[in-house]
Amino acid sequence: QRPVQISFIDEKLLEYCRKPLVSIGIEVVKLTEATGVEDYITKFSNKLIERGRASRGDAAERPGVHKGPGIQRHALEKYFSACKDFYSSKPWRRIDEVCAIEAEWLKGGERRYVTVLGSSDRTYGVAVMGSIQALRRKYIRASGTYDIEKDIEANMLCANCGKEPETETFRCVGCRTLFYCDQECQRTNWKQHQYECKYPSKLEH
Repeated sequence: QRPVQISFIDEKLLEYCRKPLVSIGIEVVKLTEATGVEDYITKFSNKLIERGRASRGDAAERPGVHKGPGIQRHALEKYFSACKDFYSSKPWRRIDEVCAIEAEWLKGGERRYVTVLGSSDRTYGVAVMGSIQALRRKYIRASGTYDIEKDIEANMLCANCGKEPETETFRCVGCRTLFYCDQECQRTNWKQHQYECKYPSKLEH
């Protein structure tokens, strides 16, 4: 059914829509701002905080995404358009959750690592991190397996060839998380590891 009356807050929008709406028999009116509403909301919010029913945060005081420093409208439009395309394509439906995908920015050569955190109807999406280690920690927290993993004994494997070292092992002292069979494996793996290691790589027996 067609509405009898439409109320507007914005005066310019009201004037823009007045003629076509009136021509089809719809009345247009301007809403007036009620006095004291903001003061009442403040008092009501404070009461909720006093009684422990709410907490005070700064979310409402921060500028919206379109009002942030350096934000340009055309860039924001492209961003939301890309987000819409990303959601519509649903890449998490086609990527295995155990895979980590390396993405390189067109400008600057920065690398990011992406993994799927969920692909069901209720839980879906991806995590983007600056390193494999950070991505792994995020995945462990999401799956709730951190405490379980700490108590599991596992063999130490070379980060390059995947084999268990026979005698001595070499460790990257930059991140202290990767082990190698020998210096050759470390040098080979450095081509990839240099983008995720926090410090310049060295070898340690």
